[in-house]
Amino acid sequence: MFWIALHFPGLPAGMLEPLAAWACQFTPRVALEPPDALLAEVEGSLRYFGGREALGAALECGLAELGMQASLAAASTARAALWRARGSGLPLEQLPIGVIGADEAFFASIGVATLGELLALPREGLARRCGQGLIDALDRALGTLPEPREFFVPPERFAARLELPAEVAHAEALLFAARRLIVQLAGLLAARHAGV
Repeated sequence: MFWIALHFPGLPAGMLEPLAAWACQFTPRVALEPPDALLAEVEGSLRYFGGREALGAALECGLAELGMQASLAAASTARAALWRARGSGLPLEQLPIGVIGADEAFFASIGVATLGELLALPREGLARRCGQGLIDALDRALGTLPEPREFFVPPERFAARLELPAEVAHAEALLFAARRLIVQLAGLLAARHAGV
């Protein structure tokens, strides 16, 4: 499998599902990772979009049209892609411990700053000190333990709202805001194979 994670730092509440509906135009296998990330299993879409780089470029172009910024990262597992996206796309071994949700203070006290250093520790001792949950998370990221995901189902009807920051007196300002809503609608229609 090939996963792409989209991490939206500071994403306003209520925006994750509309972004998931938009992302479904690239693959029907989009999973929510609240509060600020989406995971897309895109192996089956790569050929259609012309490969990994082309698909990544299409995602970035679409996000720009939506006026959104995201950190994108890819990996062979959902969790590894998510960690990489939260770590600005660094290779898994170079990721800071903080991106995996581990106790940074504890790991700093034993001289561990990166995921690579964590993976080099003996598993038995790590399980004793940190619990099996951390070992399972590492195994899911490495692909040795499955991580089933529930995929997002796009809504039947389009409903979106865009708050304008100030009163608008010119049509150009309304058109600028409307373009973002139209891009969302076009993504949902493409995801539902309803034509654009």
